[in-house]
Amino acid sequence: MQAYPTGERPVGEAVDVAVCQRVGNLRAVAAVRWLYGAALCAVTLASCWSPYRVPGAQVAERHLVAKLVDPAPAKLEVHVHRGHVLVQPGDQLEVVADIEVSAADREEAERRAASVRISTESFDGTTRVRTTHPEGAPLDAVHARYRVKIPDSVALQVLAREARVALRGPRSPVQVTTESGAVDARAAGGTWEISTVSGPIRLEGAFTQADLKSETGRIDVSLDGSELPEPTLVAESGSGPLQISLPPDRAMRLRFTTVQGDVRSELPVRWTTNGAAAEGAARLYDGLLGEESNAVSIDAQVHTESATLEIRRLPAGT
Repeated sequence: MQAYPTGERPVGEAVDVAVCQRVGNLRAVAAVRWLYGAALCAVTLASCWSPYRVPGAQVAERHLVAKLVDPAPAKLEVHVHRGHVLVQPGDQLEVVADIEVSAADREEAERRAASVRISTESFDGTTRVRTTHPEGAPLDAVHARYRVKIPDSVALQVLAREARVALRGPRSPVQVTTESGAVDARAAGGTWEISTVSGPIRLEGAFTQADLKSETGRIDVSLDGSELPEPTLVAESGSGPLQISLPPDRAMRLRFTTVQGDVRSELPVRWTTNGAAAEGAARLYDGLLGEESNAVSIDAQVHTESATLEIRRLPAGT
């Protein structure tokens, strides 16, 4: 049974207990407490099951399809403040969004949702897509879930603040910039440029070139066994840890600079430069990682301020 500090017992329970105590019926006291607790639980459960249980969290939804003036631009820009962006390869360019808009009451939420549009504009071969914002609504009142299908001929740029970005195999050049949103990318070739402030970055698969940067977010890179030309990786981190994972039959050429960080490797290491002073206060590690018989599968340049770089060996058959 829930305990209450002196003088803080709920009014209804205090009154009922007092009445029962006056007549000396201790069983009635226990019964009243049990009934009060049951009623409280029922009310709590009812509020949890209600989708609009908390004032200020009323939500209205809309499904929108972008009307693209140019169906085959050279580049697509997607701007989103809060929500999620899913990108997949497709034969034709397609942009749709499910929008959730919150307000203090249902009527206001529906009014705001009715005013939301996907705004598109085209200029110099670029199509820019963004969600219009309801008048008078705070930025966090709109949550947009974008789904983008993009052909190989269209480059992609995503600019987000709190949105999560998931990319599933686009082969065109990709640029992603977020603040706190996580970026999860599965590459099937192409070039990748991903930058966050605190959001984690994960890139796996095969790519020709990747440039990854985060101030405090974690960076994970995992290469598969695809037979592509030797890829180039440039990664930079402030304090977020970095991890690079390689198939067991591959090696890596690494140039690693750090101010206060370190490097750890599950692979054999052959340093040509081991912790020598570099530019500023940084130290330089330069060499090959992996078995001598393994082909070099990646050329990596990594810089950290205080983060540790970890090199892992993937299980056989990965």
